[in-house]
Amino acid sequence: MMITKGTTVEEHAAGLVLARGKSSELPRKNIQILNGLPLLAWVLRPMKDYKGFDSLWVATDDNDIAEVASKWGANIFWRSPRTSQDRATSVEAVQEFLQYHPDGSTKALNFDPAKRPRRQDWPGELVETGHFYFVRRYLVMSGLLQGGRCGYVELPAELCTEIDSEFDWMMAEHQVKFYGYYGDCETS
Repeated sequence: MMITKGTTVEEHAAGLVLARGKSSELPRKNIQILNGLPLLAWVLRPMKDYKGFDSLWVATDDNDIAEVASKWGANIFWRSPRTSQDRATSVEAVQEFLQYHPDGSTKALNFDPAKRPRRQDWPGELVETGHFYFVRRYLVMSGLLQGGRCGYVELPAELCTEIDSEFDWMMAEHQVKFYGYYGDCETS
């Protein structure tokens, strides 16, 4: 989840979810059913309940993901083929979104922004989950999701499953039954 906060005279807070359909690990996992709901719904429901966003967006390259995102109240931003590739970084996708949405800005969470690898390239046990960032526009446009004064939010292990395999999916299914956010939102 990416959260942007505008710096224009009339501020605009936009929530952005990056949801490619061409993932190499589990293609279209964002619309697979997890404990009765599409995985994407588990992300969008708390964002909608937060009520701090002026708009909610899903950046995707997939028609079916776009349909599910719309059903759960998100606007659709169509990612270009360049930012939909497996090697594209999250920063590149957010930069593309901000190029078409100039009212967005940002503020980040984490450690050393210059040395942050993509989640898929991390050589050891993950510390950073990439669940969400609060980022200033100028950082994103300079290629960073973190920089300057950074903070972090510590999440309990049961909320931090990365879903990159069928085994991960089974673990997430079990975890969401016990720890999932059920919130106030229904489908739109």
